[in-house]
Formats: sequence, structure tokens, C-alpha cells
Amino acid sequence: MKIHIVGSRAAELQTYIRTQEFDFVFDTDEPEVVIAYGGDGTLLSAERLFPGIPKVMIRASRVCTECVEKAKKIMLSLLARRAYQLVEQMKLSAQIHHEKIVALNDIVVGHVRVNGTLRFRFAVDNAPYEEEVFGDGVVVSTPLGSTGYYQTITRNYFSAGMGIAFNNPITAMNHLVVSPQSTIVVEITRGQGLVAADNDERELAVAAGDRITISAAEERARFVEFAPAYAQYNMLVGRERIPLGFCQICGIVRV
Repeated sequence: MKIHIVGSRAAELQTYIRTQEFDFVFDTDEPEVVIAYGGDGTLLSAERLFPGIPKVMIRASRVCTECVEKAKKIMLSLLARRAYQLVEQMKLSAQIHHEKIVALNDIVVGHVRVNGTLRFRFAVDNAPYEEEVFGDGVVVSTPLGSTGYYQTITRNYFSAGMGIAFNNPITAMNHLVVSPQSTIVVEITRGQGLVAADNDERELAVAAGDRITISAAEERARFVEFAPAYAQYNMLVGRERIPLGFCQICGIVRV
């Protein structure tokens, strides 16, 4: 199997693999599977660098060294034996003028200044949700991303559709989960804003009169999924995130 490893500690995992008897070939041009060795941010970067190529995330957390070592050995063994299936996850597309950005987790529309307020109108499938929203912005999330920024704002998560979280609105507003076929339009009415995807450093500037159209992207992400007996090593989709400081695999604190 041809693999490529992404992450700040990729060399560490590559060295480990070379000491084992796994039947892997390192290939940066046409990998069959891309391993994101790190955390959620590493996975997002891996999908940007190698869109559509099957991904698997091996956590490189220092919280629980016992789980990290065990997971590394088990997951690589399953990969080498091709004991997995591939599952698809939706991505989001945001169109501003003639520019487009694509997200695996979420599209964020926010104010350009942390001490400012963004005003915007918001509609789903041409149906206005509120006359005008005053706040820090809005986050549109995929089910995979619902355990990230969306959950931080709403204290909730979802397993299907697109989630819409209003970030610090002046008036109380209900958050929404809409159909994955829906089209969301955010029209800036006052203030200067930025539109970003996931942890991508690229940001698109928007101002009064600009419209951001958000919908499901044509392209989809593909992930390795192991059998139910190894479910703890699969991607976290539509489940509550384990708190920081706890191992994301076993759910307890270990050193």
C-alpha cells in the first residue's frame, strides 16, 4: 500500500513504520491513503493538501501515551491488511463573488475586528431567518465539524445536515440544523468581515453589500473506517467531544 503521512511529527511515525514489518511504500505523489498523524487540525490540513484521498487520523496526543502506542500499532496493522471500508463525509462550499473556499469542518463568517459588531441578513433556501442579525458572525458546520466550533457555541452537535450557529448575537436566537441540500445566503449589511474555512490561513474579505452563498460542496471527503470492534479508532461524527485533557480514545486521563 502506498501511504503518505501529514503532521509536524510525521518523521517520527515514518521512522516507527520502518522498524516494523508493515507492507507500506511511502509515496507523496499518488498515495492510496493519507495518514494524519496529530490532531483535528492535522486532519484538516491533510484534506486540503490531498483532497478526496482516503484519510485516517492516528492521534499523536501526549495525554495518554498508552493509547497512542496501542492505537498506532493496531491501526497500522489494520491498514496494512486493508481491513477497513471507506466512508464519505460532506464538505461545505462558500462562494463570494468569483472566489470559492471549501471546508471539511466549517465555514466561519466573522467581524474583521474582535471589538466590532457585524450586521448581516440571513436566509435559508430564500426564506429570511431574521430581518437583521447583530453579532460576531455565524458558523456553518458539517456533521464532522459539529464537535468543534459549532459545539463550542451551541453546546450541542448533530449527525446529519448542516448546522448554523450564531456567534454572540445581541438578541437571543435559536441555532439551526438544515437539510444538506439547502442553500444558505449571508448578506453583509454593515461592517467589514472575513470568511474562512476550517483552520485555513486564507481569509476572504467581505463588506456591506457582499453576499456569501454556502452549500454542500460537490467534492466529498473519504475516510477509513474500521470494523465495530475497533470503533474507538474511527472518526468522531455526531457524538459529543471528549473534554480537553482527557484521552480522545479511552476517555480518561493518563500519563
